Amino acid sequence: WRQTAALAVDMESSMIIEWAATLGIPAAVVRGVADTAVRGVPALFAEALAALYELIGGGETGEPERRELELVASDRALLLADWLGELVFLAEMEQFVAERVVTLTFDGFRLCATVEGRRGKPPHLVKAITLSGLDVRQEGGTWHGHVVLDV
Repeated sequence: WRQTAALAVDMESSMIIEWAATLGIPAAVVRGVADTAVRGVPALFAEALAALYELIGGGETGEPERRELELVASDRALLLADWLGELVFLAEMEQFVAERVVTLTFDGFRLCATVEGRRGKPPHLVKAITLSGLDVRQEGGTWHGHVVLDV
């Protein structure tokens, strides 16, 4: 981290990647960390979108578009998985790649969001959002999320 000036270092996900590599399975891990409880859960979900964009985005050339999303789940971890699943669905089925969160609100385990992105031809990289290792938790005022993608 000193060479790259990274603000955070992921020390857990490498085990999943190494395990998948020993089996010859392609894998990617998307992690989001929100700085403080003040920014809270919405920042974690925005970070997850940004991480997914780094994985599948970059080649879009269309005009900016906005999409309204509403999701409900029984807990925050499943809501995070559904959030990423919806973003992957939009990329795969509608060739819409979300680039950023415009608005994001929570009411219990209900998420309402507006995302902005562009149409393009994203790579067919993510097959599924898995429940393996799925976790959202708060530690010391910071929200952490862990999601494993099947690629």
